[in-house]
Amino acid sequence: DKYEWNDFQCTQQKPFICQQFRKH
Repeated sequence: DKYEWNDFQCTQQKPFICQQFRKH
């Protein structure tokens, strides 16, 4: 959830988790 609004963190910290949240 918190990664959805943070593209930077999503790409630099947890890209995998980001994809999971973005899928929803």
